[in-house]
Amino acid sequence: MTSIDDLIQRMLDQAGLDMTPDELEPYIAQLGRTPQEAEIDRQMLSAFGPDRTPNVDAMTKLRRRRSVRQMMDRDQISHSIPCPGYGYAYAKYPHQSSAPPPGCGKTCKMCSRSFLCGLKMVGRSYLACLTDSAAQAKLDGLGSGKFGNTILRRWQKMSRPQREALLLKAKPNMYRQSSGYIREADKSWAHDIRHRDLYLLPWLNVEVLAKDASLLPALMHYRSSFSPCAFAEFDHQQIDYSFRLDMLALEYNSHCVTMQGQNFGKLVHWDTDAFHRADMTSFARALLTFDAQHTLSTFLANAITLMMNQSSGLWQESGQSKLHELVQNSVLSSSKLITVTTFSGTPFSAPPSFDIDSIVDALLGRLRAAEDDLWLLQTDAVVAHDHISRMNGSLVDTLPENGSPDTNDVRLVRRMMLAVSMVEDWQYVHDEAELAQATISAGRCDVNLGQALPKAYDDALAILEWVLQKHLETLASNVGLLMISSGAFNKFVSWAESDQYVIDATHKELLKDPVFFHLIHIRTYHEDNSLPLSFHIQQLGEHLEKAIAKDSARIDSLLWNIVEDVAVVYDALTAVRLHRPRAPIPSDMTSPLEIVKSRQGSSTCDELVAYEWAEKTGSQAMIQFVKRNMLQMKIHLSHISGPPESHPYNDLKDTLKKFLSLPCPSGKPTIETLIALDRSNYALRMFWINVEEWRFNQFKTMPSSAEELEYSQGRIFDGLMPLTGHPWPLERRRLLDEIMAKECANALRQVDKVGLPETPPQTVWGEEKASSEPVVAPKNKIRVRENTYGHSNEAVEPETGVEKKPQMCIKVEQTAMTVFTRMFKPAPEQVETRWTDFASAMADAGFSILPGGGSAVSFRKVATRETIVFHRPHPSPNIAPIVLRKMGKRLTRWFQYGPETFVKEKGGE
Repeated sequence: MTSIDDLIQRMLDQAGLDMTPDELEPYIAQLGRTPQEAEIDRQMLSAFGPDRTPNVDAMTKLRRRRSVRQMMDRDQISHSIPCPGYGYAYAKYPHQSSAPPPGCGKTCKMCSRSFLCGLKMVGRSYLACLTDSAAQAKLDGLGSGKFGNTILRRWQKMSRPQREALLLKAKPNMYRQSSGYIREADKSWAHDIRHRDLYLLPWLNVEVLAKDASLLPALMHYRSSFSPCAFAEFDHQQIDYSFRLDMLALEYNSHCVTMQGQNFGKLVHWDTDAFHRADMTSFARALLTFDAQHTLSTFLANAITLMMNQSSGLWQESGQSKLHELVQNSVLSSSKLITVTTFSGTPFSAPPSFDIDSIVDALLGRLRAAEDDLWLLQTDAVVAHDHISRMNGSLVDTLPENGSPDTNDVRLVRRMMLAVSMVEDWQYVHDEAELAQATISAGRCDVNLGQALPKAYDDALAILEWVLQKHLETLASNVGLLMISSGAFNKFVSWAESDQYVIDATHKELLKDPVFFHLIHIRTYHEDNSLPLSFHIQQLGEHLEKAIAKDSARIDSLLWNIVEDVAVVYDALTAVRLHRPRAPIPSDMTSPLEIVKSRQGSSTCDELVAYEWAEKTGSQAMIQFVKRNMLQMKIHLSHISGPPESHPYNDLKDTLKKFLSLPCPSGKPTIETLIALDRSNYALRMFWINVEEWRFNQFKTMPSSAEELEYSQGRIFDGLMPLTGHPWPLERRRLLDEIMAKECANALRQVDKVGLPETPPQTVWGEEKASSEPVVAPKNKIRVRENTYGHSNEAVEPETGVEKKPQMCIKVEQTAMTVFTRMFKPAPEQVETRWTDFASAMADAGFSILPGGGSAVSFRKVATRETIVFHRPHPSPNIAPIVLRKMGKRLTRWFQYGPETFVKEKGGE
């Protein structure tokens, strides 16, 4: 049998390196591996072939093993440990340098993202080592408007094939498909010179630039309006994944390079504080950034020259007014579906500028959306039935081996309670962002490039980054939960244990299903070895734009909302990390604050460790944050602690089963519909009352004040409070009115069928009563025979004497009237509504329409400036009946609109 030393030596020989097994083993030893884990490390490294390209199938096979997945989940097979005896410096650098060895003396995330280190040095190496003078000369060599309207006009007049041809002339090796970066990155980690420009500029491709005529002019405008220094951090961040996954050949010098200010691009000696606040970066990373900027500048110059050469004679100066108007008024994104915020910038916009106010506003918008979703689940039986029915035929709907019906009941409760945990999580994130906003706004005037941030400002940014990072992990986990709750993804997913699922597919099979491919990469995202989430989100949106309806329908509205949440949080997190000077999370902050990762929760000893760490920082802000974080983690754990058979949700499953056993109200105005409406809404209300009691009992065990308890309960159970105007009584009255109107109409039709005698009409009536009995109106009170929940049967009947408040009256055209009538019916009609009709109806009702990024569209009430956001449907241009119903309920909640609000405008008025 081959010895370990022989295995390592053979792998090193294949990689063409001159390291010996003795030099390799210290790297593995520093990881603190068990013998089994150390062997896994060696097997992962041995997957590299003679051309330094990994065998993807071998890698995939390894990662299917449970032991490998557990180790990767724990530390992602860390490559950040510095080399023994050398730190982050290159041990084989052959030249003399005036600069000291760069890098920290301990494991550091920022250093590991700027230097090759640890196990990376086995499968990779620096391509060249430069002297100090050669290094500066290479940087200087890479550092390198009048016709704006004319360029814009000519570019927009071209057809898409003409644009594609010009782009390929300007840059022949430009990748054609927008998915090129993801496919090439997944295919190979080799130093492939053919794809070097793709790895440097992963967003630059023919498909995106040719499809949207506004993107290339905007790119030209912004790159000519701002200096390379202004875009340096954005361009530096775009290369992060390519560097971490060793996709680019690197060159080494012991110096670092200044990335801001007057000394931009100059070699400097290592300075720990300056490096950690991102005033400087490693020579290798800086060289890649400058190379990317040089490549882009060359392409833009070639493109402008080709456009200018398309006509004979001299161009007349035309100014740039139209170009300025384009870039100011356009939403510049290659995806029209998923909301793309611009906190961290885009390739087609101005350099990113940190704006804490915009970040807080976006987080508030997501909180409001989560609150609306929860309110609908609490108050609308039709929406709640539809929400649960999405699980039919899914993996969750099937019993794993050794499973039980009780296990599935808990999963049904979990899907309902996901809305509760999302509101709790978003409220926590928004509260922390507001605290950071106050500190950052107060300290803006004390922030200077090249200098340390004020302590309070530094702490606020670090805390905000931590909170956003943890919330992103929670959202990614929710994506996985909803995927297994949908039958659309059963093909690649199967049960491994009672409550664990596995992906059973090869890499090639996953690539054939883009929807699943991108969603599962969002679910398994890890910042140390995953593609940037922005690429997967963008690619998912672009795929759904052109996907068939059957493929796109696999993503239901709840899953889609969470993908939108991921997009917003990831962009906000990136913006925080692009803040200059940088305020990274303290390296010793991670362990004390991750004490509640296990499903068993934290112990008193663990909490003392966290508080002790906070006190050592000497920061009152950190001490207060640890207290808030402890409470939030306990709230979060209450939703996930314990296996299904002993899960706390067991206390809630009976009332949910009662609700699900009742028929859902139909769209017909009948007595049967009225009975179904009353019984299902009552059962739904009883479920949420049960949840409220359950939540209250859990809060009593947590160290929270009475004010905090009241605040948290109010946030979650707002829909159950009388002051919120529960829609059930209103719906009941409307349905009853429809039934009465229908029966009266039937009675009149019966009268019309009776022939009248030819005698003169009677003009004098006697005292006798008419012999025929009047039509009896249906009773308003619907009683349930069983008193299942321990409440009086009187609770079954909502208040029928609903006080009618004075309603505003909005006159609208016939098309708008049709939309609003359909929207506010007691039960949804099975008729889809065109998005354009809905948008026109809102405009007719006095709203201005403000397109946002992706699918988000803001509707602002002109009279009051109040705003509500709806999302365009995808890929079909029509709004599903249940979605239209939700939109109507949201209009009722925020604007008090109902069917009586709108009246048809008569012609000539």
